[in-house]
Amino acid sequence: MYQTVGHALVPLYQDALALPLYRQQIVGSAVNTHLEYHVPAGNGPGSKSASRPNAATFVPGEIVDETESLCTLLRRVKAEHPSVDAVSSGAILSTYQRTRIESVALRLGLVPLAYLWQYPELPTPVARKGGLLEDMAAVGLDAKIVKVASGGLSEDLLWENVCDKATQRQLEKDCIMFGGSVLGEGGEYETVVVDGPADVWKKRLYLRDGWKKVVRGGGGECWLAFRDGGTAFKQGASDSGKWLEKLKKPELWDPAFLRILQESDKEAQSGENLLGSHDRPTQVGKEKGIQRCIRRGARSLKISNVTASDVHAEADVQMAEIMNSLVEALSQTGGSVNNISFVSLLLNTMNDFQTVNKIYAQQFQARPLPPARITVACGNSLPIGVKVMASFVVESYHDQPRKGLHVQSRSYWAPANIGPYSQAIVAPLGKRSEASLIYVAGQIPLVPSTMEVIEREPSNGHINRLSNFQLQTSLALQHLWRVGKAMKAEWWTGAIAYIATSNESMETKVKVASSAWKLTHREPSHSDQILSDGDEFDVWDQKNREVSKALAPEEINLPNFECLSRHKAEAELSVPSCPAFFAVEVDGLPRNCMIEWQAVGVARTQVRLDTIPNMDHGTALVCTYDNDCCKNTYIGIPLGDTTEQDLVITSTCLDLINDRLRSHGADEAHTTIYTAQNFAPRLTGVQVVPCKSVWSAEGEKLAAAIVMEHQGGESEPVNR
Repeated sequence: MYQTVGHALVPLYQDALALPLYRQQIVGSAVNTHLEYHVPAGNGPGSKSASRPNAATFVPGEIVDETESLCTLLRRVKAEHPSVDAVSSGAILSTYQRTRIESVALRLGLVPLAYLWQYPELPTPVARKGGLLEDMAAVGLDAKIVKVASGGLSEDLLWENVCDKATQRQLEKDCIMFGGSVLGEGGEYETVVVDGPADVWKKRLYLRDGWKKVVRGGGGECWLAFRDGGTAFKQGASDSGKWLEKLKKPELWDPAFLRILQESDKEAQSGENLLGSHDRPTQVGKEKGIQRCIRRGARSLKISNVTASDVHAEADVQMAEIMNSLVEALSQTGGSVNNISFVSLLLNTMNDFQTVNKIYAQQFQARPLPPARITVACGNSLPIGVKVMASFVVESYHDQPRKGLHVQSRSYWAPANIGPYSQAIVAPLGKRSEASLIYVAGQIPLVPSTMEVIEREPSNGHINRLSNFQLQTSLALQHLWRVGKAMKAEWWTGAIAYIATSNESMETKVKVASSAWKLTHREPSHSDQILSDGDEFDVWDQKNREVSKALAPEEINLPNFECLSRHKAEAELSVPSCPAFFAVEVDGLPRNCMIEWQAVGVARTQVRLDTIPNMDHGTALVCTYDNDCCKNTYIGIPLGDTTEQDLVITSTCLDLINDRLRSHGADEAHTTIYTAQNFAPRLTGVQVVPCKSVWSAEGEKLAAAIVMEHQGGESEPVNR
């Protein structure tokens, strides 16, 4: 994590920048070498290392992780500068670096910042080829290469400015030919910044002639050793802030999602009604036959509808009982809290979120990759007295390393998950399969750089709520895409759009969300794949294109239509090319947002979409993957013609659906039902999401939406 080459120049920064400099010796070693960092035993609060004022005093026999030296140093900075409230990381693609700085910052009450995170993937105001290095050059940074550690990089690059165009071009060619990152994120090279904008850099760093030498190691590694350096005033250098005008700030919107927003705006201007006159009143009963269930599939264990026994207790007390019940259930079924991949947390009111989250965090906060999570408020749709209900997905493959994404730093990329849940968790589909499911946490429309909910400015004192809903729909969907692509998802099995109840038409909002979902799954035309006239022709690139393709980082398309299997007869049939979509109306969402997207992705597998029409209880859209071993079936149950048919979801209904699916080769499944209706008391073995209403992609109100996950083996209830 720590760069050692060029450290002799570090004391010069205090004079060059006219800022106080804090340093201390690093003690210990990389005890935790995983990408995701958690505090090793004996290094946390109350440990000997935490109580020492200076980490340089090492206790023989004590195991100390080098990261904790940063914790000690920042405590000293905070003590001398109480106004310090954030720590900035230069992590671009390095999870290893980012997670360690996040861990230290959050434990000290500091906000972690990583505004370069995923920088190569972010849109910028002006198209450019050089990316970050070019942007660094634009503001006048002079970053000298002081070490090369890749066999493809020549020692001639030492002490060259990485921002110079010639240096950039050489790095691009070498990294493409021999593999590696042009930005040096894989340790290909290291730099020392010696100059920058005059407003920031009062002096520049320099080395005296003959006071550096090249040291050569094995495998093509070489670096500069410095004997002496100094600082010097920059004659006639005065930026007067002009460099800020050249500083490129990543755009909020990816071009594809900006187009979706613009097309959505056109639909709004067509006169679509936002009033609720077309909405049918929801039938809500006072009692709901929702029972706790534990069901084991071939790949995972599902513990659903867990509530507290004391319906008079406060929400935090109920949450504590739920967590105790979870631990007990896992101990009896051979599961582990460490293997929970996804949690559905249903509250009576979002006002209870803070107190509930504190209890929830006690179980998951210290874990480096806590489960992904969706949190919504269901209001009176929950059974009487239930303030919290939770369901858990627990993976069965304990021996495989856990993979996921938990970014807690503020960035331009996607909202930080500051708390006990990850952006995504990867669930392997089998011990011998490369395919995986990707559980993505619920995504709400926060502006990543500020963590504020996006809203349009009022026009003439009037706030257009439909316009706001369109804005929030598109941004939250973009977040879902960015997280999915970061986890190499290639397809979605389907999506649920949770929409907060309001006085406006639910039907209209559903159509807006459904339209956005469909637009993200338009197949690209041939013209979209042709190079534009402005693309530069490069002889070297043309000559070495095949080598370039073989060694360049894998590019992930989402959706990846190449992974979509198509039958020969499909040209004559109406076969879907868009994953399933349902909209679920709930009482409230985090941060008072209008919409929250949740979806499950798949990676490294072929996918097939089929419809099962004319079912007795609706139409099914089936997403099949992992060599036809796994299926996710999405079924919309239409509203009946009479009140009696609307009131109760029965086991007979599910039995008929299962019988029909078996005739199409599906086994028993994990089943989740989204509905505003009551349940028959004997209905068991299903996860329930009680809500105000459920809607199809066509904007039709449903009695229920049913999602069945078939895991390629028998799914059976677990007796307790």
